[in-house]
Amino acid sequence: MMPETHQLLLAIERTGSLTQAARVLRVNYSTVRRRLTEVEDRLKVALFERGPAGYRPTSAGRDYLSTIAQADQLIADAERHVAGRELQADGTLRITTTQAFFSHYLTPLLPGFLVLHPGIRLSFSFGNAFRDLSRREADVALRFSTDPGDTLVGVRLFDVSFAHYRHISLREATDPCWIGWAEDNKTSHWLPSGPMPQAPIGVWASDELAQLSLLQAGQGMAWMPCYLCDPDKRLERVPGSAPKPQIELWALTHPDLRTNPRVRAFLDYFLPILRSDAARFRGETT
Repeated sequence: MMPETHQLLLAIERTGSLTQAARVLRVNYSTVRRRLTEVEDRLKVALFERGPAGYRPTSAGRDYLSTIAQADQLIADAERHVAGRELQADGTLRITTTQAFFSHYLTPLLPGFLVLHPGIRLSFSFGNAFRDLSRREADVALRFSTDPGDTLVGVRLFDVSFAHYRHISLREATDPCWIGWAEDNKTSHWLPSGPMPQAPIGVWASDELAQLSLLQAGQGMAWMPCYLCDPDKRLERVPGSAPKPQIELWALTHPDLRTNPRVRAFLDYFLPILRSDAARFRGETT
């Protein structure tokens, strides 16, 4: 914003009148008159002369007004440049999600986004804990949850279904085993109700990528997200298994960041892609 004195002098030059300048600046005539006198006294030179056509700059006044006009333009340009950094989608965008989702779904989509937004640098962290956003350690969370919490804002995209999978090499196996979700009670909701509930758990793993690796190596059957397993032609659903919604995918951000240009650019690009792929996440594509 230009200094008030500069505004006043330029208004007098444009209008040729102290009264009109006061009206433009929404101050009274005496204020304009007093400030003009103060500037001329400080500079010890007359900036305007009064004639039949009103106030016109003197030779010294023209030089001074030209200089302050240039200075004010530089200030305005600097302010727009600084403000434009936030108006433009430039800078670092921090995203948190799961490693499995990042590796097997998101990664192939990133080049297209970065071509459209070359000024954005993406920084990923992995996990499924909401503390990342509540502590402002991330800007966007692509979160698998049934309870996104009350402190975040965002959209629920769709249900994410799970099913029972095996490697195709296990079709003729007579004693297959299960890959369990760590040694806790997570198995209780899927093992008894699924196919082959009598099969033992042969190995435990608490991470989706670890379970997927074991599944791909033919080390057992597993209860896994459909979006991870259905595209892999080495894997198939265990006969008798049907997709069941288990969790939801949410795109979340902190309330203070919902209008941030980088956040908006990311969500505007990826949400339509995710919604168009909803059938894959619901297990409806096989």
